[in-house]
Amino acid sequence: MREFCHPYLLVKDFDATGDIKTDNTFMTNADVPTLAVKDIIANPVNPFTGKKITSEGRKNLVTITSSKNWLPSQQNKYTLAIAGSDWYTVHDNIFEENNWKQIKPGKLKLIP
Repeated sequence: MREFCHPYLLVKDFDATGDIKTDNTFMTNADVPTLAVKDIIANPVNPFTGKKITSEGRKNLVTITSSKNWLPSQQNKYTLAIAGSDWYTVHDNIFEENNWKQIKPGKLKLIP
């Protein structure tokens, strides 16, 4: 499971030069908007929602699924068709086995 959720994100600052640097900071795909506007837009705001663009919402813990049912046709109309055994949380260092925990769907806390 852990190997399935090991993304690789490349970021290049404007005018950056030199060798590629590795940073194992805990991140998700949701950090991309924050990285995209860093040092370019002061106090960035999502133009559709009016909310501040930030990565603070995840609080260093994310809930993920290992489900391979990613097609819309594999889902229900208003809910996700994901088995209860396919939900996990992970925090801090993704390479530490103790930072992964399988959870039950009833324990999910979704951020509005």
